[in-house]
Amino acid sequence: MQIFATDLSDQTALDKARAGVYPESIEAEVSPARLRRFFKLEDHVYRIDRSLRDACVFARQNVTTDPPFSHLDIVSCRNVLIYLATALQKRVLRTFHYALDTPGFLILGAAETVGEHTDLFEALDRGHRIYAKKPVTVRHHPVPVPERGHVSTAATRRTMPPAPQARDFQKEADRILLGRYAPPGVLVDDNFEILQFRGRIGAYLEPPAGEPTHGLLKMAREGLFLELRNAVIEARKSGQTVRRGGIRVRSNDEIKEVDVEVIPVRQQGAGSCYLVLFHESADATDRLPVGVPARETTPAEGASEQVQLRQELSATREYLQSMIEQQDAANEELRSANQEILSSNEELQSTNEELETAKEELQSANEELTTVNEQLQRRNTQVDLANNDLTNLLSSTSIPVVMVGGDLRVRRFTEPARRTMNLLPGDLGRPLTDLNVATIVPDLDQIISDVIDRVQPYEREVRDRDGRWHMMRVHPYRTAENKIEGAVIVLVDVDMFHRSQEALRQTTSKLALQGQLIELSQDAVIVRDAKNVVLSWNKGAEDMYGWTSGEAIGKTLDQLLRTDTAAWVALNEQLDQRGAAEGELRQARKDGTPIIVQSREVLVRADNGTRTAVLSIKRNVTELRRMVEALKDADRRKDEFLAMLAHELRNPLGPIRNAVGIMALAGDDPTSVSLAREMLERQVGQLGRIIDDLVDISRIVERKITLKKETVELHKVVEVALETCRSQIEGREHRLSVSLPAEALYIHGDPVRLSQVLINLLNNSARYTGRGGEIAISAKRVAADSRGQAEAGSPGDVLLRVSDSGIGISTELLPHVFDAFTQGDTVDHRGGLGVGLSIVQSLVEMHGGTVQASSGGPGRGSEFLVRLPLAESSHDTKEAEQRGRQLETATRRRVLVVDDNSDHAESLAFLLKLMGHETRLAHDGEAALQVAAEFEPNVALIDIGLPRLNGYEVARRLREQPRLRHALLVAQTGWGQESDRARSHEAGFDHHLIKPVAPEVLAEIIDSADRT
Repeated sequence: MQIFATDLSDQTALDKARAGVYPESIEAEVSPARLRRFFKLEDHVYRIDRSLRDACVFARQNVTTDPPFSHLDIVSCRNVLIYLATALQKRVLRTFHYALDTPGFLILGAAETVGEHTDLFEALDRGHRIYAKKPVTVRHHPVPVPERGHVSTAATRRTMPPAPQARDFQKEADRILLGRYAPPGVLVDDNFEILQFRGRIGAYLEPPAGEPTHGLLKMAREGLFLELRNAVIEARKSGQTVRRGGIRVRSNDEIKEVDVEVIPVRQQGAGSCYLVLFHESADATDRLPVGVPARETTPAEGASEQVQLRQELSATREYLQSMIEQQDAANEELRSANQEILSSNEELQSTNEELETAKEELQSANEELTTVNEQLQRRNTQVDLANNDLTNLLSSTSIPVVMVGGDLRVRRFTEPARRTMNLLPGDLGRPLTDLNVATIVPDLDQIISDVIDRVQPYEREVRDRDGRWHMMRVHPYRTAENKIEGAVIVLVDVDMFHRSQEALRQTTSKLALQGQLIELSQDAVIVRDAKNVVLSWNKGAEDMYGWTSGEAIGKTLDQLLRTDTAAWVALNEQLDQRGAAEGELRQARKDGTPIIVQSREVLVRADNGTRTAVLSIKRNVTELRRMVEALKDADRRKDEFLAMLAHELRNPLGPIRNAVGIMALAGDDPTSVSLAREMLERQVGQLGRIIDDLVDISRIVERKITLKKETVELHKVVEVALETCRSQIEGREHRLSVSLPAEALYIHGDPVRLSQVLINLLNNSARYTGRGGEIAISAKRVAADSRGQAEAGSPGDVLLRVSDSGIGISTELLPHVFDAFTQGDTVDHRGGLGVGLSIVQSLVEMHGGTVQASSGGPGRGSEFLVRLPLAESSHDTKEAEQRGRQLETATRRRVLVVDDNSDHAESLAFLLKLMGHETRLAHDGEAALQVAAEFEPNVALIDIGLPRLNGYEVARRLREQPRLRHALLVAQTGWGQESDRARSHEAGFDHHLIKPVAPEVLAEIIDSADRT
């Protein structure tokens, strides 16, 4: 593939295009895939790929005048033709047709077409202006024309002719006067060719028979030829006006006398031409028709006629003589020209032979150049491959490498060298002596000079600014011609090795003094040789492993202690690389008891670097690991407890706080007090059990929750659960079906915990079922023997079934559905702790029952089956009374309460009514926006975790409404992190309250709002 890119730009612009460098801003216009394929990022600029750049040829060309390229497949000329006049557009399109091969394609700009040249191009895609070349019988070869400056686009855009000027009228008047009063005439050149006819010249000139001609002498009438020719020749020679009079001319069957006047016309910088005018003689009193007998002439008239005839005869002789002379001269010139042509022909033949020879030489040279070009292409490919290999090697290596030239200027360096030696990309090309590397190696320039002069590598340990040790190696930089043109500096990190060796040397020097202390150490201190044969075995090793010193010494250590193979291999690899290693090993005592030891290994090397001995210090951490695992398990159980506690406490606290406020404001109103009391009985009953459990927190961590069991009717348990979950189910427009047996079924258990089981199952179904879905709860008695595992004398079981038509449970998730903190994607994407089903399983098992989950798969709903033992009937009643002080507010407000918990929303609305406010309720985000548009509240109390639209989005949309822009927005939620408060503020909330909210705090915030 070859691409030609041409333009009228100057050389600077073409050089910039040839560089192929683009700014980083092209990332917004070029796709990442094309950037990776065709560009390379270098120092914050993109450079075009070398293979693509080699395929492009940039040249300066004017498409209207310069010769075109030929045999092209595609020509793209966008937004150029619109700036050219119509004539230039035609010429350029013919040029494109000539340049394109068959088939070939032409691509124009959105505002351009081929116009009337449909005989040359055929439209393939008019919308994108793509045309195909049509084959023609005659190939239109473009004829270059000289440039005449810039072509104005006004000519192409002008649709109306210009208005006539005053000067045009003057020209027209001159033309009329000349045509009416000027004598007839013609304008001829030096060759007697007529350039222009002026006036009526039919009486003097007439076209001859045969081919059309503009020759003056060929068109002259009888009697005019000789005088007319002589007059023009005389005017040409003299440059003066020549006049001939009394010429008898035969015209239209009559003879008349004519005067001829020849006036030379010259123009600066151009040739000459002659204006020939015809006048009728003034003394011609009569005209004689041809064929009419003439009257008898007088002697004077006869003498005059003889003189005239003699003059004409003399002129004719002169004319014939001049014609003969001209013929002789022409013949001589033709003979001379013939000789010259023969000579030129011989020269041309010789030149042709030379050109043939030169052509053969050029073909030979072209073949040689082609061969050389192919060799260069292969060499360039090899160089590019080597350059790519070198670039990848330098970019992927983790070793600091710096290459310098013979003048100590930096040529290349790796990324680790930049960090270690504090080099910058701009340091390329700078002398090494100007850079701040002397703090690592003060005499580095002298070392490099010695290596270049002696052609011998240099090696030495150095420390960097951070105190790390490196092995610096300086090697000569050899070229392919075996020339030394610089040096290569390599830094190998030996810090760990250096420190390990230093520690080993210190340890070895103190071994003799510390021998007794090592022998008495409770840790196992073992020395082994390079083949892992035990050389030393202290008292701590005997106590840890059960092997005596005599039994252990001489044995292979890993086989003696039955060490885990993978951990042992990893530890030795680390030891070989760093000289020291540390890790845990699983080993066995002499009696086979498995133990876990923390092993620290130190390698001792000889002067030649080979391994001589390894010192191992091992500590039994078996009990420590058991304690750590126990602590982890305890921490996990603590987290489970806290999650369960938060799950149970979060929602009841809001209704309780509202109920207290209601009772404080209700006074003696029995309806309000009864509503608050019933609400408190439901919510406080659950909280009371949880608070009792907090008395013995250690038993709760161990899942030893004490159940407050009593005989409770199953119908009441189901009613409490349905009442609690009804708002959530109705808010999602679920269809709920309940099927309970007519007979009363009693269960011996904790009514609060049993209600909690059903509440969690119903909430789970509501959360994972789409809007308008179905939820069903049913119960039935099961015979004792149908279970197959019932104890003898058991009265039977009750089977509770909660099913839904929700999103179902995947096969992978189903076995873990009762694990704590496990949950799938919900329909409304509201978060949860994932402890609800885990709590269900724990509570059901604590009541002596079982719970199972099943699902047909994703999209096929789910079903939970709870089996509980039945008990004898019983009846318990409880009453609770609460009193509080009445809260008063200063101003009546319009308050919108938005909460998906109906108990909390209704109790809070009732409390606000008792305070004297007007309230409206909404249980989801979309309903809140609709109610707010109609109600126009002064204050909006909004829960964050709402269905459809969350509280943040509701607040943003309320702030966008002009009438609600200044309303007081209060977030009331169970989410109280700093990030939650910041997010509320960003959404437009004025306050962020944590449930439950004290009535007096709520009253104070509402009173702070602007007055209605």
